[in-house]
Amino acid sequence: MEMYGVKILFKNTVTGQPTVTDESYSDMYVYYEESIRVFMAESFEQAEEKAIESAKYSESQYKNVYGQTVDYKFHSVVNSFIIDDLQDGDE
Repeated sequence: MEMYGVKILFKNTVTGQPTVTDESYSDMYVYYEESIRVFMAESFEQAEEKAIESAKYSESQYKNVYGQTVDYKFHSVVNSFIIDDLQDGDE
């Protein structure tokens, strides 16, 4: 088994009218978030399968500070790579 890093993309969709606004409020209703997760796996395919399972488990829906509903959903696997020599502070 090897250690793999898998970059996952999540889609956040905001719906509903805000109950309040402030200087930080944005009317952008769709935005994306990247996440890199690490898995022990036998292959790239297995690492990506584990990443998808993990990402779907992370999906949620919640209210933001403006009273709007945010749907946090798995969108796609961007890429994956083998982590073979990870050192403290590496990116």
